[in-house]
Amino acid sequence: MDDNLLQNTTRYFDSVSFSDLIETWLDQVFENEFTDVEEANMSLGLLFTNDPKETLLKICDVCEEWIKKPTDIDLDETNTGNMSTRPEESLWTYLNEMDIEVRNILGVVYFLCSRALKNDSSEEDKEIGLLSAKWYFSCLRVPGSTAYSVYKANLFRLCIDCFQISDLEDLLPSMVSAIESLIPLLTVCHLGSDSTTVDHVIAKLCELVGIEQSSTSLNFDLDILSMPERERRRRSFSFILTSLAFQGLSALISSDLNGEKDYIFSIILSNLNRHILCSKVKKSNIPSKFMCIKDNCVSYICYNLKKDPEICSRLTLTSLKRLCLSVSDKAEFRAAVSSAIVTILYNLHVQDLVDFIQWLLLLVDAAEGNNRVFALEVMGLLLGEVPQVDKEGLPETLEIYLTPIPIIFAVLTRCDDVSPAVRTKALGILSLHMEHMLKALMDMDFSNFPEEEFDEGIETLDINGENRSFWYNFVSLKDMVDEMSNILHRRAEDNNGMSRKAALQALENIVSFDIGYLTNENLKLFVLASRDTNIIVRKQIIQSLTNILETYPDNPKAQECWLKCIFPLVQDPENTVQAKVLSVVEEKFLQNMLSDKNEEREALFLLLEKLAYGEYLPYQRYLLKAFKCWQGEKKLRPNFASKLEKYFGSGKDESIWFYLSIFGAFCKYPAKICELAIQEFQKPENWEKSSFMEYILKVIQNAFSDLPSDDLEIVQNVLKEKLENFAASVEIMPLMIEILFKIETHRGLQNDFAQFADKMMQTSMDILTPFISRKKSRQLPEEDLAVKSLTILKEFCQLFPESITQNVLVLLKSFVYTKNDEANVSTLKVSSRLRAHAFASLGKIALQNKELGLELLPVLAKELLTSKEDMLRNNAVLILTEFCSRLATDGDQYMSLITACFKDKRYIIRYQTITFLVSLLQEGYVRTKNTLLFCLLSTIIDKYETIQEIGKYGLSTLISEKKKTIFLESFTEAVFVFNHFLSSDNQGLTQVVKDMERFSIPGEENREKRMQIYKFMINCMEEGSRGLLVSNISRDILNSVAEGVFPLDDVVKCMVRDCFAVLTSKEIRVFDSDSIAHELEDGEDERVAKAELEIRKAMLVQPIVPVMISLKNCVLEAKSDLLSDIVLFLKEILTDYKNEIEDILADDKMLKMQVLFEMRNESNQQEKEAKEKKNKEMRNAKKSAPPSSGGHIGEKTKEISAYLIRRSLCPGDVNASSSGSNDVSLRLVPQTPQNRNLSRKSTGVLDDVDTDNNINMPSTSGVAPINVNDIMYSSTPRVLLKPLRLKSPNVSKITLRVDDLDIDED
Repeated sequence: MDDNLLQNTTRYFDSVSFSDLIETWLDQVFENEFTDVEEANMSLGLLFTNDPKETLLKICDVCEEWIKKPTDIDLDETNTGNMSTRPEESLWTYLNEMDIEVRNILGVVYFLCSRALKNDSSEEDKEIGLLSAKWYFSCLRVPGSTAYSVYKANLFRLCIDCFQISDLEDLLPSMVSAIESLIPLLTVCHLGSDSTTVDHVIAKLCELVGIEQSSTSLNFDLDILSMPERERRRRSFSFILTSLAFQGLSALISSDLNGEKDYIFSIILSNLNRHILCSKVKKSNIPSKFMCIKDNCVSYICYNLKKDPEICSRLTLTSLKRLCLSVSDKAEFRAAVSSAIVTILYNLHVQDLVDFIQWLLLLVDAAEGNNRVFALEVMGLLLGEVPQVDKEGLPETLEIYLTPIPIIFAVLTRCDDVSPAVRTKALGILSLHMEHMLKALMDMDFSNFPEEEFDEGIETLDINGENRSFWYNFVSLKDMVDEMSNILHRRAEDNNGMSRKAALQALENIVSFDIGYLTNENLKLFVLASRDTNIIVRKQIIQSLTNILETYPDNPKAQECWLKCIFPLVQDPENTVQAKVLSVVEEKFLQNMLSDKNEEREALFLLLEKLAYGEYLPYQRYLLKAFKCWQGEKKLRPNFASKLEKYFGSGKDESIWFYLSIFGAFCKYPAKICELAIQEFQKPENWEKSSFMEYILKVIQNAFSDLPSDDLEIVQNVLKEKLENFAASVEIMPLMIEILFKIETHRGLQNDFAQFADKMMQTSMDILTPFISRKKSRQLPEEDLAVKSLTILKEFCQLFPESITQNVLVLLKSFVYTKNDEANVSTLKVSSRLRAHAFASLGKIALQNKELGLELLPVLAKELLTSKEDMLRNNAVLILTEFCSRLATDGDQYMSLITACFKDKRYIIRYQTITFLVSLLQEGYVRTKNTLLFCLLSTIIDKYETIQEIGKYGLSTLISEKKKTIFLESFTEAVFVFNHFLSSDNQGLTQVVKDMERFSIPGEENREKRMQIYKFMINCMEEGSRGLLVSNISRDILNSVAEGVFPLDDVVKCMVRDCFAVLTSKEIRVFDSDSIAHELEDGEDERVAKAELEIRKAMLVQPIVPVMISLKNCVLEAKSDLLSDIVLFLKEILTDYKNEIEDILADDKMLKMQVLFEMRNESNQQEKEAKEKKNKEMRNAKKSAPPSSGGHIGEKTKEISAYLIRRSLCPGDVNASSSGSNDVSLRLVPQTPQNRNLSRKSTGVLDDVDTDNNINMPSTSGVAPINVNDIMYSSTPRVLLKPLRLKSPNVSKITLRVDDLDIDED
């Protein structure tokens, strides 16, 4: 024996005072098996003669030497399971000779480890505890340790507990040292028959893998224990410790001493799942260090799958299912865990991969909303780039699950889910992967494509949202994409903003995929969404339409839709939306001009061509606003305009000059552009094109101060010549006069211009005089010349008010006051066109002369009432609205005449009137009265959508914002007004009804129109106002009828039925389910649904039932036919409270019996229809040949895939599950009618679930039944069906567009 080893053993073991241990304490330790023993009253100074840490390290080194000491005898150790069993020539015999017993050593180790694990232990105590644990691990490896019973399970676990993860980096070296002694022990030491010790070691090692928080480049084949010291110094202690922890886990897997490999690996997976789930993170955001830990754990699992797939694959499959059911219902957690699952998934055996996908297809139909959301999260990743999978050993019938088709169909099914979170997630996946999905569907052979084999409990469905089998009914790609468009159209009107956003993004991808889907119907959806009240929806519209325009830059539809939707958002009230749209417009109108790509410049010119003339002229103001913003940000430079010089003469001149006319208002022109403008200005042929010359004149107007004197003189002379000769079009004459005035003023020639003005005014008066002269001999000038003369007279009178003489006023009044009469030949000389222009001229002058304005107001009013000329009425109403802003006190009395134009037969007059009135509302010139409110409400049922949208904007954005409760306070009055009910007990209200007679829409045949108005008013109310609305309707209308205040005539009956329709509408029954869900707990749809029912009961049912009882008595006394309406109304509002009807209607047994009778009749009718349908299907089935088993979808009506999950995963819970109330489909009732060619109609609520206990646990096609214990899946609770709420109709901005003249014959 080595004398040096014995000397060191004696020296270092003697430095520990084993004899000072309290014997009674030591006996108690062994009696209690190293648990629950009070700490011994000993100090480290008493126990160690030297430094404790140094002593412990030396003792560990001595033990390592004893382990390495060669022996001559190699005993058979199969019975013990431990190589450390040799009693001869061992450390233990030598220690006995030193009077050091094993029990004393174990007592010291227990004492030191216990001190380290105390809550108030110091850093030194923790380090000493780690070193004592290292000592114990080394002792267990010393030969003969088993014979001397060194291994104690509880003490071993106590030593393992010393690996405490703390923030003290100084402890890392000691932890590395201790684990270096542990790892070799795991392969040679049997840890006892009790598996809890092995589980404890695995749990602690899995904790230690979280030490490394920055590196994901771990090499699991690397043997850290044999690594040279020099190489180890290059790595951090955290890296070494984490690598050693993983190495320890691998050691347990490879060793057969402590359990089967599959058991060890399953426990490792269970513990690593905590890291993958990031369960230690309490916030909503996952710090990067936890993501690093998660990635390392995923890499280790994949490493073992590649190393031993036969054992690991099936176990990992079970672990992945547990992950799916355990993930936190927060977005970032779902994203992190789903990414980990998919990474692991593609390392599974192909059969297990298919098994997981089939299970995932069940999970996506589960009752719990959070399970469906997470299943969709994983499916979204599976739809990405999928690596090639070896199909060897997989049955051909299951190969469909390696295609994206089942997942695509599952995602599409959940787009109509009842839960907002679920359908938002499904729509988000569509928006991200639409192109990939469409390509996959294109490759699908619809005539010979293998279908999934569904359980017999799934019927052939004809409604989306229940089961993906619905999508196997389609026979062509076009039909399928059309149905996808149907879904997106429904979801674009979802009450959830994120759902609307995702639906629009998905629709964008469909439109971009094939130009055939660039339809008016799809584009109309984008137009409506651009006025959405939700900011994220408007931002999405900006991005989506810009992408579509870049896909089809030369398509007129794409250009027009982009201009209609994007440009008005330049004035969006939300700064972030405004910034986004300005960025997009900048790219199109500034950056594309400088681009070297020809297609980008061509796209710019196409947009400019649209804006330069035609229906998009009003949109120029948005471009002006954008240029003003860019000017403030100093983004405009003269060289931008220089880039356009080379494109003159290429057929784009008018578009270029239009662009320059706007550009010059905010930035100086280069000299070359000014020269070109002067040249174009002097060309006679250009004066024949008024729009082209208008842009040239605007350029000159912007640049006149920088033009040389010679050029200014040329411009001055040409303008005077054209005006003197009346050689310009009437449209550009005001601009010519304005430019001439500015140039003359700039050159100091004001007197010359005044003389020119007098001359032109006199000439104009001379031209106009014959039209009002009584002398028949005089020849009349041309009408165009007279119109130009009126324009010139008007413009110069505005510039020189002092020139407005009595003669001028008399002349213009003669035109205005002249009434065409066939009996008076002389008056026929003044046409309607001349009178209309005279009105405009006199109106402009009257704006500067209050007396003239007051004189003109009655004339304008009379013209509105009596004139049959559209142009006259149009100009009259425009002047009247302008007077309302200038002469508010006097003009307000004519407001009723202006609002009467809301019902004008000509569209253009209705449009102009509403537009100007809304503008006055916006500027605060018009006071909001109930009469004006009812007039604007009438626009909601106008036949033209443009008028509807302007009216809605004025109501929801302007009027409602000023007074939040206006719709609540005016609702019952609106019922009276639109039904034209003259109340005998309220004279004020009666007068309002009489004044609004023109706007009334009475009668049963007009109820649908009235309901449109009522629903709009309800949607504009705040959530809390709806309960008050129920109270108002009950008090002001229903109660008044019940008490006999209102007679039961036809009008009152119509009003009562209106009230019933309002109270049973979705709008008044909708509550903010999203906010309720957030207040309760994310994803708990069942609790949300119950909360909604309770709120509806308190706000609707309880207040209205007593009134209905009184109303019923009144109706019975009057023998009115309203009784049936009352019963049907109560049946409708009490449908969800069938079990409570006895209590709710306890005060009226007769009414209770009638309501219950109606409910039973309805139920019997539904059962009869269902039975007839089933019998019909059976008869058809007998006539036709049975379908092949490969494509068979069961005919038996069952519950959807939630039923599959309940039966296949938890057969024991079927009875309990079926004993409650009936399950309801997860499908959302469509909000909008499916009026497209592939629309399906709802068949109502599904039949009850078949709960036959004799049915065997089903399995998906070709796969063995799923192991319930493996996935630990609990039974699924019910999900209550919730109707989708109509979104708020507020319009953020109006778009003023003048359509072609059209007469409304109504």
